[in-house]
Amino acid sequence: MYAQAGASNIVGVVGQLPMKWIQLNKALDDWLHRVDIVATVDDDIQKCIDVSFKRDIVPQLVVENIAKELFNSPFYLGGPYSGGNTLFAGNKVRISGMVPGAMQLHRNNELRFSNMGKCWLEDVDYCIQHHIKHHGVISHGGYCLVNKFKNNAGGYQTVRTQERRKETVDFMNSKWKSTKCVDVCIADVKAKTEFDIKIKWKKLSEIGQ
Repeated sequence: MYAQAGASNIVGVVGQLPMKWIQLNKALDDWLHRVDIVATVDDDIQKCIDVSFKRDIVPQLVVENIAKELFNSPFYLGGPYSGGNTLFAGNKVRISGMVPGAMQLHRNNELRFSNMGKCWLEDVDYCIQHHIKHHGVISHGGYCLVNKFKNNAGGYQTVRTQERRKETVDFMNSKWKSTKCVDVCIADVKAKTEFDIKIKWKKLSEIGQ
């Protein structure tokens, strides 16, 4: 599948699902010392939206444009607005907030994705790390992502049990309790998301300053 999509360097990673944090760390370890910026992009992105013109844009252009913004900033993590709502995105660049795991751009730095065990929300955990260590991120409201996650049968969908959800909630709340900025719980069954996540991003970025 990846070769058909144009990938020329495919590297397998051994492990049991969920292991996205292992795959992402492998990419960062292999490439961050070779290039200025590494982009990690999920294979289930349905489309990218240019907020200015309210039209679709190819992911490569989104990566290139955000890379320029990140490279000229003091931060080491960047990405598009976290959500598909162009109105909320606001077409502005923020220096705090969630950078969605579906598309993240990384500059060379020491941070890596945490060993999440059987839990997930590794992208949220990683984004929290960047706010505390580097005091912010680039959240580019000029672009939004829409992915096919809800319709996918593979990946984490096979291990997303209620027990695993509870473990994930416990992991996140326990790890970041001391910050008093992170509150994760299982979302209502009617919600469109699995977790109700409340994070005080700006306050996280001020820790240690």
